[in-house]
Amino acid sequence: MKIGILLTRAKSEKKKDELVSINSPKRPWLKNTPSKYTIMNRDMKRCVPGDVSIGMYIQWNYNNVDVDFIYPEEINVKRLNQNDINFMLIYDLLEAFHVDDKKVFENFKNALKKCHNIYPPYYYQKFINNKCSYINHLSKFKQPVIPTCCIMSDTYQRIGFGKAKDRLEKTMKRENWGERYIGKPVYGQESIFFKKFRQGQQKSLEKYMKTGFGKYPGLIF
Repeated sequence: MKIGILLTRAKSEKKKDELVSINSPKRPWLKNTPSKYTIMNRDMKRCVPGDVSIGMYIQWNYNNVDVDFIYPEEINVKRLNQNDINFMLIYDLLEAFHVDDKKVFENFKNALKKCHNIYPPYYYQKFINNKCSYINHLSKFKQPVIPTCCIMSDTYQRIGFGKAKDRLEKTMKRENWGERYIGKPVYGQESIFFKKFRQGQQKSLEKYMKTGFGKYPGLIF
């Protein structure tokens, strides 16, 4: 069997301080990790991201499995189809959106659409990365969710700030939100573009919407 693992950027994991040491006694399979998959952490210890550790463990423990470590710029339909299955463990569409340039993101997205041996598959990635999609899904099945107002970028471009603000304020009044609320983007992660508001902060809200709808697929309040 041949398993592909779509690798995240080691530099990104270093920033989050989410690396594991290749000399950890609990992970003997990491001792012979090729240097190209390693990075020095803040304490100057040679480490790897968790996805590399999992791939190295599979190779160390199963002699009938080959692991194909795939960096973001190496992702293409031909490469993915050469494997029996490909896994996204850390790197996914959301990570690509934030840490890579648009060309790498679009190439990755197109490969996901065309390949049918990737887990989680594209339709699921698309669903879980869009807060509006899964909140609407939960609401449809009468599951409890926090009060929310989703506005997508194409809607905003059509109706403008005034009507978008009115839509938000009507939702807040109808559902009795109170004075304070927060904004967060669709495709947001790790508090990126997260902002707190109080009712009446129109200039701040207008600036937030103008920037957010120009960069993200939508905003959720």
